[in-house]
Amino acid sequence: MHQYSRKQFFGSKLLLTIAAFAVAFQLIILVLDWYYKEKPMVINLGTLIAFAINYANMLLVSLVIFQLVKWLNTKIKWSIQTSILRTFIDILLFSCVTIGWIILVNFIIFDLVRGEPLTFKQVVFFAALGTIINLFLVPLIEFVVLMNVQHETELNSKQLQHENTKFRYEILKNQINPHFLFNSLGVLNSLITESPEKSKLYLSSFSNVLRHVLDFREYNSIALEDEAKFLADYIFLLNIRFENTFEAKVDLPPRFTQRQILPMVLQLLIENVIKHNKMSESQPIVVNIQATEEGVEVWNKIRLKSSVSSWGIGLENIKMRYASLGHKIAVENDGRIFKICIPYL
Repeated sequence: MHQYSRKQFFGSKLLLTIAAFAVAFQLIILVLDWYYKEKPMVINLGTLIAFAINYANMLLVSLVIFQLVKWLNTKIKWSIQTSILRTFIDILLFSCVTIGWIILVNFIIFDLVRGEPLTFKQVVFFAALGTIINLFLVPLIEFVVLMNVQHETELNSKQLQHENTKFRYEILKNQINPHFLFNSLGVLNSLITESPEKSKLYLSSFSNVLRHVLDFREYNSIALEDEAKFLADYIFLLNIRFENTFEAKVDLPPRFTQRQILPMVLQLLIENVIKHNKMSESQPIVVNIQATEEGVEVWNKIRLKSSVSSWGIGLENIKMRYASLGHKIAVENDGRIFKICIPYL
């Protein structure tokens, strides 16, 4: 709502609608003067000036009501429970604004310009006039603002669906891209000759990883217990592939195993560590994964490569995905240790 500006509010349709009402209102005044005061119905320069003044007044009052509606929507939103209270406040507040403004303008015209004080009948007439204008302006403005809120909600919902779809696609692509398949099958090919027993274990873990990706690609959350099984298979593949240059230390106490996180986020963070840091037998990269009360912490010592290709999904997309679910990822980087805390859902 706060992003809905005055410029957006005063669109061409609203300006034309208020102009049409101002014309109709001026015609009604002419008809009333003709009927009660027997004044001839003549459209002249004075009529056009009166129309312009009425139109300007309505625009100004519309602006004030618009700002009040925005403010009220932050305090008392429309709902079944608050509809009676909100209607009462709308009537009271907007009547004060409209009637007060009309009386003030006419006081200036009559008392200060013409030197004729306003009579009680004139005050009553202008109050009734303000009420009539309110019957038109307030529902119109509330409707315009409400439609904008609904439009923003639909856009946010579509954006969230788009981000969810993109996130799931990127996860699937990251797991089953040609490089992953090529590397995995290359390792399997060498294992078949060197160690048939280990190759069977490798093939079993490889199939488990693929099955997990396909089974949970449509899920928004997964129990840490189930994710730990997938993580064990994935780490096994990495240990075989990188031998003595990679190590993962996983500590997921049983009391946290039923907590929920996003599927495959931990795997993506491990992949991020591997792609951005140097690895060697003398200095193997160690990824620490530990469940705490706040969430799952993933951290490693920083040994950045001189040039790193793009990671694809990126940490920012994971942050965005969690933010769309109302959670924030904590990131710490002191130049020596890089730590990320993934909150529970």
